[in-house]
Amino acid sequence: MSSSSKQVLTSDGAVVAAKKSKVCHQCGHVFTRSDNLKRHLQNSCKSVAPNDEVKKRKFEDGGESSSKKKIDDNKQEVIVNVRCNECQEDVLKAHYRGHLRSNRHKINACRFIDDESIQIIQSAFQDRLMSYKLSPSNQHVKVVDLMNEFSEKISSLMNKQVYVCIEKMSDLGEWYRNVPFFTRYWLTLTVAFTLAGRFGIFRPHTLILLYEPLTRFQIWRLFTCLFYYPLSPATGFHFLINLYFLYNYSRRLETDQYGGKPADYFFMLIFNWICCIIVGLIAEIPLLLDPMVLSVLYIWCQLNKDVIINFWFGTRFKAMYLPWVLLGFNMIISGGGLYEIIGILIGHLYFFLMFKYPQELGGPMLLQTPSILKEWFPDNFGGVHGFGQPPQRPPQAPPRRGGMFRGHNWGRGNVLGGN
Repeated sequence: MSSSSKQVLTSDGAVVAAKKSKVCHQCGHVFTRSDNLKRHLQNSCKSVAPNDEVKKRKFEDGGESSSKKKIDDNKQEVIVNVRCNECQEDVLKAHYRGHLRSNRHKINACRFIDDESIQIIQSAFQDRLMSYKLSPSNQHVKVVDLMNEFSEKISSLMNKQVYVCIEKMSDLGEWYRNVPFFTRYWLTLTVAFTLAGRFGIFRPHTLILLYEPLTRFQIWRLFTCLFYYPLSPATGFHFLINLYFLYNYSRRLETDQYGGKPADYFFMLIFNWICCIIVGLIAEIPLLLDPMVLSVLYIWCQLNKDVIINFWFGTRFKAMYLPWVLLGFNMIISGGGLYEIIGILIGHLYFFLMFKYPQELGGPMLLQTPSILKEWFPDNFGGVHGFGQPPQRPPQAPPRRGGMFRGHNWGRGNVLGGN
């Protein structure tokens, strides 16, 4: 087989002009493409013997410039199997994921648990419950009796599960009803407004404290800024900590120091809320949950200074240091501390005006609960409550009698007509 760029001489003496022609040296046929010549040599050339592999591959061994990849027929594909421990069989690695989803694997991977003649089938995939299988204890002849026993067992199982759910719900409801009145509503409104803003029921920017919307009579911002907190994966832990402090210390303050005096406790919340609103408008603080909770916590700590509390990491200290520990902890973790300082100042202002100034310094009562709050929330006597006894003032010396500008000491008088 030869190739020519101008003229080609065939076996019968004819001259063929072609740019690049392929000639079969066995029969003299001329082809313009090499693949056609190759198929001719393999299939239709009668001059080539059937077993003459050398002649059939003559074109491939020729000086063809373009090299192609050759396939090795003797090369075999490597098959990798994976052992399924549940089914005890080998599965192709490429088919292993499909095998795990097949019903055959699920049936072989099931486990059976007997519980009072009830056979529970659990799947091997994260122990998900698949079905129930009832095994009757007695041999029944009638189908009706068998179905009655099945229905009784199913009913007992369902009643047991329903009873457990109802018992848990009743415990939760009883706990919620035992929370003091103002603490319960404060906690409920905080959770409700936070979740409503998180799931888009209310737009969050309509719940925060801003001065300009207040000029357009958006008065609800004065209340919602106290209950709403922007909930996100970054702030979720801090929100739970606030809920814990709100429930724990507000409940203690309402039941112990203000026990039986709901109007006084409500007035304390109103005073702290007004102070938070004023500071929030001046300092442009849109959220007031943190300073409000810290103010209530500070008041409880000042009224229970010597109580030992357990903090994180096993630390123990007196309650009077708790607000400052929270301030330092928040400064280390998040780099903040402004909300804690505002809450401490507001709580100290109320404690000074209500307790320290009138009781320890002998001053007048500058803060008094309005009578209208007393009418709305009358005192409930019978519990342990009160603010404690004020300290005894030092006894004053009796005035001396006699002297130039003092009255005369007339002595002890006698009743007329007496002995």
